[in-house]
Parts: sequence; structure tokens; C-alpha cells
Amino acid sequence: EQMRELFNWADHNGHNLICISSQRPSGRHNSLQWLGKHGLGFEEVHFIKGRYKWQKDIDYLVDDSPQNWHAWRKGRGDDHEFILVDAAYNKHIPAKNRIFKLTETWEKVV
Repeated sequence: EQMRELFNWADHNGHNLICISSQRPSGRHNSLQWLGKHGLGFEEVHFIKGRYKWQKDIDYLVDDSPQNWHAWRKGRGDDHEFILVDAAYNKHIPAKNRIFKLTETWEKVV
């Protein structure tokens, strides 16, 4: 439900949602099937190791990984465009943009 709302918001505001996953090659087919089964029709899907996600030409990254946050901050110089999805294992991260549910994403990008 939250993702449908996010897709609708993106469509109405001229944004593209791109899926960037760290999935290993052996699991990529299953990931694509799962996305399709749940109606998550991203314009693009990219498989990139987490520590390299910062190199992708995107405006924002929504992620929950502390390691990816550190790599993003080191690679881009700050974390303004990194939106951290709150989880028990990332409470120690001093993220500028922390969300508790995906529908809060648009509040961070507008």
C-alpha cells in the first residue's frame, strides 16, 4: 500500500522511481519476480553492490543499511540525498533524513 502511494505521488509530480538492489546474481531473477508479483513496476531496476550505490546518477537513495549510508556519505561528501529507513540496526546512524514509513519519502524530496 505504501509503495502504491509512493508510485502515485511520483507519477503526479514528474519523478521516476528506480529500484537499486544489492542482490547477488543468483537471486536477481527471484527479486524481479517478487517486484512484479507485488505490482512494483519500477521504470528501471539496477543491481549494484551497496558500497557503490552512491555512484549511480540518482537524486535520492532510500535505504536502511548503515554500511550503504557510510559509503554514500564518504562518496558524495554528505548524506543530504540519503533517506534512511528507520530500523533497530541503524538507530546509531546520525542521518539527516530518517523516515519511519515509505510514504514519508516525499516530505524529504519536496
